[in-house]
Amino acid sequence: MTSLRIHLNLQTISYCVGFSLVALVFTSLLFGGRYLLDQHRIQVDEAKIANLLQLLSQRIALAALDNEEFARASTYGSRILVISCADHMERAQAALLSGDRKRMQQIVSDGLSCRLGKADYPPVDQISSDIAAVLFEGETSHQLVLSEFLHLARRVGSAQKLTEQERFRFAQLAFRDLPAKFDAAARTFQQNSAKSLLWMERFGIAAWAVMIVLIIIVAVLVFARLSSSMKARANEYDHSIARYHAQKQAMQEVNEQLFQSMYYARNIQKGILPDLADLRDNMADIALIWQPMQVVSGDYVWACRKGNTSVFFVADCTGHGVPGALLTMVVASVFEKLLEDNSFKDPEYTLLTLDRTVRRRLGQDKPSDGYEDTSSDDGFVAALALYNHENRVLRYAGAGIPLIISSADGFNKIAGDKAALAYRSLPGPTRIEVHSLNVEPGDSFYLATDGITDHVGGSPKRTFGRKRLYEVLATVGDENLEAQLNHLQDRLTDFRGLEPVRDDYTILAFTPVAGEMAVRNAAE
Repeated sequence: MTSLRIHLNLQTISYCVGFSLVALVFTSLLFGGRYLLDQHRIQVDEAKIANLLQLLSQRIALAALDNEEFARASTYGSRILVISCADHMERAQAALLSGDRKRMQQIVSDGLSCRLGKADYPPVDQISSDIAAVLFEGETSHQLVLSEFLHLARRVGSAQKLTEQERFRFAQLAFRDLPAKFDAAARTFQQNSAKSLLWMERFGIAAWAVMIVLIIIVAVLVFARLSSSMKARANEYDHSIARYHAQKQAMQEVNEQLFQSMYYARNIQKGILPDLADLRDNMADIALIWQPMQVVSGDYVWACRKGNTSVFFVADCTGHGVPGALLTMVVASVFEKLLEDNSFKDPEYTLLTLDRTVRRRLGQDKPSDGYEDTSSDDGFVAALALYNHENRVLRYAGAGIPLIISSADGFNKIAGDKAALAYRSLPGPTRIEVHSLNVEPGDSFYLATDGITDHVGGSPKRTFGRKRLYEVLATVGDENLEAQLNHLQDRLTDFRGLEPVRDDYTILAFTPVAGEMAVRNAAE
C-alpha cells in the first residue's frame, strides 16, 4: 500500500513538473519570440536609416553642387533645403546611434521631408557597440566624414562660396565616401536582420519541438494513469458484478426459503379454517371468502355445529402477514379451548374470556412500569353468532365487527360494541351486549372484517364502504351465497383497479333456514 501511494505521488509530481515545463517553454517562446522580433525590427529600421542617410547625402550634394558655381543654390529656398536636409541627416545619425526604435521609426516615417532642427545625440557610453563597430571602424571615422560633409553643406546653405578644392571634396564625400560607408552599414544591418530571423526561426522550431516532446511525455503519463485507473475500475466493476450476482443468488435462495416457509405456514393456517362441508347438511346455505393481503392472513374465521347450536366466529387481528397470522394462532387456540369446554354458549362470556386469556398469553395483562419494552400492543376485534336449530334463534355479540342481515325487509345492520380485545393500551370491556334474533326462512347473515369496506379505488379515490357492499349483495340476492360472494369479490377487484390491496379481508355468510325461493329452485 505504501509503494502504491509513493507511485501515485511520483505520478502526481511528474504531472506537475511536466505541466510546469510546458508552461515555461510556452512563456519562453512567447517572450523570446517577441524579443527576437523586436531585435529584427530594430535592425531593419537601422538598415532603412543607413539607406536614408545615403539618399540624403546625395540629395544635399545635388542641391548644393552645380557646375556653374552653385547658381542653383543661390536662391533662398535652395539654401534652406540644404540646411534642413543637413539637419535631418544629423538627426537620423543621432537616432541611429541611440538605438531607440521609436526615434528611428519617426525618422524613417519623416523620409526625405527635410525640416529644420538640431540633433539630440546620445552620450558616447550609451551608443550600441554593434552600431559603433559598423559606423566608426576604418581609417576615416564615419563621424568625422559626416561632420565634414554637413559642415560644407551648411556653408553652401549659408551662401558661402567654396573653393574648387572644397567643392571637389564635397562631391567626393557625397558620392563616394558617405555612400560607401552607408552601403557597408546597410549591408551589415541587413545581415544582422537575416541572422535574427534565422535565430528566431530556430528558436521557434526548438521551442515547439521541446513543447511537443513535453506534451507527449505528459500525455503518455496521463494516459498511463488513466489506463491504470480504468483497469482498476474495470476490475472493481467486475468484482462488484460478481458480488452482486453472489448476493442476488443468496437473496434468491433466502427468498425462496422464506416463501416456501410462508406458503407452508399458509397451508397450516388454512388447516385451522372451518370445513364448510360439515355445515352444509345443517344449514340452508353457507359460504366464505378468506383472502390474505399477503401469503398468510391476520383474519381468523370458524364455523361448526356443537349439539343443536351452530357456531360462527370471525376475528380481525392486528396487522397482516406473519405478525397477524401468529396472533390468529393464539386466538384460535383459546377459542378452540372454549369450544371444548362448552364455554361458548354465552356469547358475552366467550368474548370477554377471549380478551382476558389472549391478553394474558401475550403478556399484555400487566401495565408497563415505564422501563420494560412496551412495543407489544396487539389485539383483535371479533364477532360471535350462535344459532339454535330448535327454536331458530340467533344470538350475536360483537366487539368491533357488526352483523349484517338480509331479510324480506332489505338489508339491516346490528353494530357491535365499540370495543377492542386484548390490547395493552386499551382497557378490556366489562360487558358486551348480546342481541337475540328470531330467524325467518330465507334470512341471511354476514360477518365481515373491515378489509372489504376499506378497499380503495374509483375516481376520485375513495373507500368501498358499507353502502356499496349492501348494493352489491342486493343485486344478487336471488343467487346462492357462494355466487353472491364471488360476485362481490369481482366487484372489489374492478373497484380497486390498479390500487393494491391494503388489508386482509374475510366475509362469512350463512342462511340457517331456506326461503320459499330457494326451496322452489331446489325442487326444480
